[in-house]
Amino acid sequence: MNDACKKLKIVCIISLVVGLLSTVCSIALIVVNHMNPRAYVALIDGVLCTYMGFHCARQINVPSNADHIRKLSSVMVLVMFFCAAYILVAPQKSMAEVFVGSTCVVMALLVFVLAKKVVTILEAK
Repeated sequence: MNDACKKLKIVCIISLVVGLLSTVCSIALIVVNHMNPRAYVALIDGVLCTYMGFHCARQINVPSNADHIRKLSSVMVLVMFFCAAYILVAPQKSMAEVFVGSTCVVMALLVFVLAKKVVTILEAK
């Protein structure tokens, strides 16, 4: 496993942890105010971030799977961007909503960039 794969693995594990924290924050938001639709969108965002982190951390053990990780993370970037836009456009939002909306999309972007780097390195060989 080369250095780029190790970096991608670390970022995927961090994405898994961030997704778990986002899911817990979202559940707390739902418990506090179950009529808030942004809390449910944040829950979806956190669960997707957790799934992406777990799936990609397992897949990168075989470096040739980096192309699959890149494709998955590109879809996740789009979905998480729309979730973050919905959460962050609201005039009154809590800090937990800002945390979930911003960190999940950043983690998906990091996974995408590093997976693209690994794919480029593998194609050069």
